[in-house]
Amino acid sequence: MTLWVWIRSQWDRAAGLAAVIAGAVALAAGWIGASGTVYPAQQIPFLISGGLFGIFLLGVGCTAWLSADLRDEWRKLDQLDETLRGGRNRPSGRRRRRLAAGPVRPGRSAGRGDVGRPSVNRRSRRSSAFGSLGVHLALQLLVVAVLAVAWSRASSEPLARDNEHWLNLGIGAVLVSGALNGMFLMVGRRAVTVRRDRLYRTACLASSRATDPPPVSGPQRSAKFAAGPAMTRYHRPTCALAAGKSLRLEPRRDHEAAGRRPCGICRP
Repeated sequence: MTLWVWIRSQWDRAAGLAAVIAGAVALAAGWIGASGTVYPAQQIPFLISGGLFGIFLLGVGCTAWLSADLRDEWRKLDQLDETLRGGRNRPSGRRRRRLAAGPVRPGRSAGRGDVGRPSVNRRSRRSSAFGSLGVHLALQLLVVAVLAVAWSRASSEPLARDNEHWLNLGIGAVLVSGALNGMFLMVGRRAVTVRRDRLYRTACLASSRATDPPPVSGPQRSAKFAAGPAMTRYHRPTCALAAGKSLRLEPRRDHEAAGRRPCGICRP
């Protein structure tokens, strides 16, 4: 894979890496500038333009890299959604490659009923995701403007005591930027978690309806369910959370005697 192809397909990781490198360069430049003078009034502008702005860029770069991981999880959930819907409205191979290379961000929340909904719902979820990303970028640009004002005013003040409040303003702006980055990542993580749980629940229910025997009257205490020695919950053999694991089948009473609880997704 060439560098240009990687940058186009992983633009958020490329932007995060560039921001981290720029932040490291800004920190180094700020240190060099501040160490070149003994007057605090002349050091404070370097602390704002180099130190605080460098920390800001490092935070933005790390956020962009971590949000790329959330994007990858979101695309995997798109594939699972497409599989569960049975391939209806499946795009062509070229369209799938373009979607795989394009940015897909987790939105504010996962919509109800991911499975079986028309593709327009996925487009609306992506639109809301781009809206939240746009708000985040706008707020980060506001932080950059505050840092620029603080640096400009600190550079024009000849006394250190007159520069302190501009330095405090820059520190506050960087703290606000860090809080915004944390909130953005938490919202994305919550959206991915909620959507994954709903898709897994739907997958387990669908497989259970397809493989379970016809219901009979009376409690079925003799049915066997799957669990591992170190697991705290037991599952139906068709549960997606039990797929690919080395488990043994035992009656419900044995699992309950071992202190295990039923799975909250497949509901054995």
